[in-house]
Amino acid sequence: LKERNAHAEPLRRKNDEVNLLALAGVLALISGHAALTFTNMDERGNFRFSDYGKVILSPLPPAARLIVKGDVITNSVRYLQRCEGFRSDVQVVDQAMLTYKWFVKKQAVNFPHFTFPGTHYHPYEAGGFSMRALIQANFGDG
Repeated sequence: LKERNAHAEPLRRKNDEVNLLALAGVLALISGHAALTFTNMDERGNFRFSDYGKVILSPLPPAARLIVKGDVITNSVRYLQRCEGFRSDVQVVDQAMLTYKWFVKKQAVNFPHFTFPGTHYHPYEAGGFSMRALIQANFGDG
Protein backbone atom coordinates (compact mmCIF):
# COMPACT_ATOMS: atom_id res chain seq x y z
CA LEU A 1 0.00 0.00 0.00
CA LYS A 2 2.88 2.37 0.84
CA GLU A 3 4.50 1.60 -2.52
CA ARG A 4 1.24 2.33 -4.33
CA ASN A 5 0.91 5.71 -2.52
CA ALA A 6 4.56 6.48 -3.24
CA HIS A 7 3.92 6.09 -6.99
CA ALA A 8 0.67 8.09 -6.82
CA GLU A 9 2.18 11.15 -5.12
CA PRO A 10 4.23 12.36 -8.13
CA LEU A 11 1.14 11.93 -10.33
CA ARG A 12 -0.95 14.02 -7.93
CA ARG A 13 1.67 16.77 -7.95
CA LYS A 14 1.82 16.62 -11.75
CA ASN A 15 -2.01 16.86 -11.96
CA ASP A 16 -2.00 19.83 -9.57
CA GLU A 17 0.60 21.58 -11.74
CA VAL A 18 -1.39 20.88 -14.92
CA ASN A 19 -4.61 22.11 -13.32
CA LEU A 20 -2.93 25.27 -12.07
CA LEU A 21 -1.39 25.90 -15.48
CA ALA A 22 -4.77 25.36 -17.19
CA LEU A 23 -6.46 27.75 -14.76
CA ALA A 24 -3.80 30.39 -15.39
CA GLY A 25 -4.28 29.97 -19.14
CA VAL A 26 -8.05 30.34 -18.93
CA LEU A 27 -7.74 33.44 -16.74
CA ALA A 28 -5.23 34.94 -19.16
CA LEU A 29 -7.59 34.32 -22.11
CA ILE A 30 -10.56 35.86 -20.30
CA SER A 31 -8.53 38.88 -19.17
CA GLY A 32 -7.11 39.38 -22.64
CA HIS A 33 -10.54 39.18 -24.25
CA ALA A 34 -12.00 41.64 -21.74
CA ALA A 35 -9.13 44.08 -22.29
CA LEU A 36 -9.45 43.91 -26.09
CA THR A 37 -13.23 44.27 -26.24
CA PHE A 38 -13.93 46.59 -23.29
CA THR A 39 -14.25 49.77 -25.35
CA ASN A 40 -16.80 48.10 -27.64
CA MET A 41 -18.87 46.87 -24.69
CA ASP A 42 -18.60 49.95 -22.47
CA GLU A 43 -22.12 51.32 -21.89
CA ARG A 44 -21.28 54.07 -19.38
CA GLY A 45 -22.47 56.77 -21.77
CA ASN A 46 -25.64 54.99 -22.86
CA PHE A 47 -28.67 56.78 -21.42
CA ARG A 48 -31.29 55.52 -23.90
CA PHE A 49 -33.16 53.56 -21.24
CA SER A 50 -33.43 56.46 -18.80
CA ASP A 51 -34.10 58.94 -21.63
CA TYR A 52 -37.02 56.77 -22.74
CA GLY A 53 -38.44 56.78 -19.22
CA LYS A 54 -38.08 60.58 -19.00
CA VAL A 55 -39.96 61.00 -22.29
CA ILE A 56 -42.82 58.98 -20.78
CA LEU A 57 -42.91 60.65 -17.36
CA SER A 58 -42.00 64.28 -18.12
CA PRO A 59 -45.22 65.47 -19.78
CA LEU A 60 -47.53 63.96 -17.17
CA PRO A 61 -49.36 66.25 -14.73
CA PRO A 62 -48.47 66.11 -11.02
CA ALA A 63 -49.70 62.99 -9.17
CA ALA A 64 -50.70 61.31 -12.43
CA ARG A 65 -51.77 57.69 -12.65
CA LEU A 66 -50.23 55.71 -15.50
CA ILE A 67 -51.10 52.23 -16.75
CA VAL A 68 -48.28 50.66 -18.78
CA LYS A 69 -47.57 47.30 -20.38
CA GLY A 70 -44.24 45.75 -21.21
CA ASP A 71 -40.85 45.28 -19.62
CA VAL A 72 -39.04 48.17 -21.27
CA ILE A 73 -41.58 50.85 -20.43
CA THR A 74 -42.27 49.46 -16.93
CA ASN A 75 -38.64 49.06 -15.97
CA SER A 76 -37.37 52.32 -17.49
CA VAL A 77 -40.01 54.25 -15.54
CA ARG A 78 -39.48 52.16 -12.39
CA TYR A 79 -35.70 52.72 -12.58
CA LEU A 80 -36.08 56.50 -12.81
CA GLN A 81 -38.59 56.67 -9.98
CA ARG A 82 -36.87 54.33 -7.54
CA CYS A 83 -33.18 54.90 -8.31
CA GLU A 84 -33.07 58.54 -9.39
CA GLY A 85 -36.17 59.88 -7.62
CA PHE A 86 -37.51 61.27 -10.91
CA ARG A 87 -41.27 61.86 -10.96
CA SER A 88 -41.95 59.66 -7.97
CA ASP A 89 -45.30 61.47 -7.66
CA VAL A 90 -46.61 59.47 -10.64
CA GLN A 91 -48.20 56.14 -9.76
CA VAL A 92 -47.39 53.53 -12.39
CA VAL A 93 -49.10 50.16 -12.55
CA ASP A 94 -48.19 47.46 -15.08
CA GLN A 95 -51.19 45.98 -16.87
CA ALA A 96 -49.54 42.56 -17.07
CA MET A 97 -49.10 42.46 -13.28
CA LEU A 98 -52.80 43.18 -12.82
CA THR A 99 -53.62 39.81 -14.40
CA TYR A 100 -52.24 37.97 -11.36
CA LYS A 101 -54.91 37.29 -8.75
CA TRP A 102 -52.46 38.03 -5.92
CA PHE A 103 -51.39 41.43 -7.26
CA VAL A 104 -54.32 43.63 -6.27
CA LYS A 105 -54.67 41.87 -2.91
CA LYS A 106 -50.98 42.30 -2.02
CA GLN A 107 -49.99 45.47 -3.89
CA ALA A 108 -53.04 47.77 -3.80
CA VAL A 109 -51.61 49.39 -0.67
CA ASN A 110 -48.70 50.65 -2.82
CA PHE A 111 -51.11 52.35 -5.22
CA PRO A 112 -53.31 54.48 -2.95
CA HIS A 113 -54.59 56.69 -5.80
CA PHE A 114 -55.74 53.73 -7.89
CA THR A 115 -59.12 52.07 -7.49
CA PHE A 116 -59.21 48.43 -8.56
CA PRO A 117 -62.77 47.37 -9.47
CA GLY A 118 -62.15 43.65 -8.96
CA THR A 119 -59.62 41.06 -7.90
CA HIS A 120 -57.57 41.02 -11.13
CA TYR A 121 -57.53 42.23 -14.71
CA HIS A 122 -59.46 39.65 -16.68
CA PRO A 123 -62.91 40.58 -17.93
CA TYR A 124 -64.05 36.98 -18.48
CA GLU A 125 -63.17 35.50 -15.10
CA ALA A 126 -65.19 35.71 -11.89
CA GLY A 127 -64.06 38.71 -9.87
CA GLY A 128 -62.01 40.05 -12.77
CA PHE A 129 -62.34 43.49 -14.30
CA SER A 130 -62.00 44.91 -17.79
CA MET A 131 -59.78 47.78 -18.89
CA ARG A 132 -62.90 49.85 -19.36
CA ALA A 133 -63.96 49.22 -15.74
CA LEU A 134 -60.45 50.10 -14.51
CA ILE A 135 -60.41 53.36 -16.47
CA GLN A 136 -63.92 54.30 -15.41
CA ALA A 137 -63.11 53.59 -11.76
CA ASN A 138 -60.03 55.80 -11.92
CA PHE A 139 -60.74 58.45 -14.52
CA GLY A 140 -64.51 58.44 -15.01
CA ASP A 141 -66.19 58.51 -18.40
CA GLY A 142 -64.31 61.75 -19.14
